[in-house]
Amino acid sequence: MSLLVLGGCPAKAPQTKDPPPAPVRSTEEVFSETTIGENPSGETTTITNMGGDESADVVTAQGVLPEGWPEEILIYPGAILGKTTMTTGAPETRQYTAAFTTEATAGEINDYYRDFAENKGGILGEYTLKKDRASCAYFLPYYRLSVDANQLVSTTEVMLMVSPPLALELSPPMMAQTIDLDVLPPNFPEELLPRYQDARIVNGFVKGKNFAAMEMLTTDDLPTVAAYYREYYKNLGWPQTDDLEKDIVVTMRYESGNERITVNIGSGGSQPENHISLSWLKED
Repeated sequence: MSLLVLGGCPAKAPQTKDPPPAPVRSTEEVFSETTIGENPSGETTTITNMGGDESADVVTAQGVLPEGWPEEILIYPGAILGKTTMTTGAPETRQYTAAFTTEATAGEINDYYRDFAENKGGILGEYTLKKDRASCAYFLPYYRLSVDANQLVSTTEVMLMVSPPLALELSPPMMAQTIDLDVLPPNFPEELLPRYQDARIVNGFVKGKNFAAMEMLTTDDLPTVAAYYREYYKNLGWPQTDDLEKDIVVTMRYESGNERITVNIGSGGSQPENHISLSWLKED
């Protein structure tokens, strides 16, 4: 069984001293230097506020943070601040964006803003990482912070977005995924879905508190891998409900109360590595 790929975590970036916040200018200063409600093609720009159906014009600027930008959200140290935007609605419904470029990797950007959010008591909403891309969202007491980092050849392009905290009221499930990094995402239930010996993790996925899955590759044969998981779940005390074995696929299922675990082991065919897929589901 193959997981739906949604979107990896490199080693943490070295801790550096935070620089002072980028300068914040008054609305009058920003208005005097920027175009309101227009993009370079001259078309009117409007966006829908998260708090309702009303639309608001957008104030754009270059190299400065807009008025009202949360002072504690710093631009990554040493980065070059580019285009910023701010909607002109009421303060409690405003949305902000800030684009910047940096020589740091996407993983280092992710670590920097993850540490910031955790120190502020933020709740992880979305987390998708791979070698050259980091896309994460955190819910903090007064706003939602989204971070999207796209690593290019020599630089990384980053977009920060600050939105009203309406999503907090909706209690969205946390979603986290790592892709082809040989690591698992935050809050992964490793006791229930253990890594097979020296297998290489190609996908790890968590959604809320009720679902997790992982994919691995190994050079061990199917019977050896199947024997490992049969013994593991037996020792864990999970009753087996299915054990289906064919030439190229082994499927095993285990249940404990309202929780289910599925193990799929498939032949790699002409490829040197065989495929292992584990999933865990807890029904409400």
